Amino acid sequence: MATCESITNYMWLTNKIRSRETPFWRAIYSTAKRIRSFNMPVIKPFHVFLRVERSFRKMFWEGCKSFIYYEPIFKTMCVKCGRGLSLSSGIPQVMGPLQIYVGDYVSLHGVGTFIAGKVYPNPTLHIGDHSHLGYQMGINVGTKIVIGKHVLI
Repeated sequence: MATCESITNYMWLTNKIRSRETPFWRAIYSTAKRIRSFNMPVIKPFHVFLRVERSFRKMFWEGCKSFIYYEPIFKTMCVKCGRGLSLSSGIPQVMGPLQIYVGDYVSLHGVGTFIAGKVYPNPTLHIGDHSHLGYQMGINVGTKIVIGKHVLI
C-alpha cells in the first residue's frame, strides 16, 4: 500500500519532469517521450503468421464453445430442434413460457432475445429450415410466430 510520503514523492517527481525547468529535467522528459512513442517494427512474415494463427485459434475456440456449450443448452429450451443448429456469440435469451420449434440448419448470430407474451396461453415460435436470424434481434411472441424456410432476418 502506498504511503503518503511515497505519493508526495511521486507527485514531486512528475511535476519536475513535466515542468522541464532545467536541462536535466528536459532530458528526462524528452527521453520518456521517445520511449513512449516507440513502435514495434513489423516483421511481415512473422506478424502475418501471428495474425493467421490468432484467427484460427479464435475460430476454433468459438466453434468449440458453440458446439460443446451454447448449442446443447439452447436445445434444452426448445420443444424441437433440427439438425445443424449454429449459434455464434452465445445463447439467445428466452423469457417466459415460450415453446420454440427450430428447423434444420438454422443460424442464430449474436445474442438474441425471444420473449413470450403473458396475455395468451402457450405462445409458440417456429423457425423454419435454413433460416438465419441476425445479430441482437428480438422477437416478442403473442400467440404464435412462424418464420418460414430460407428466411434471413
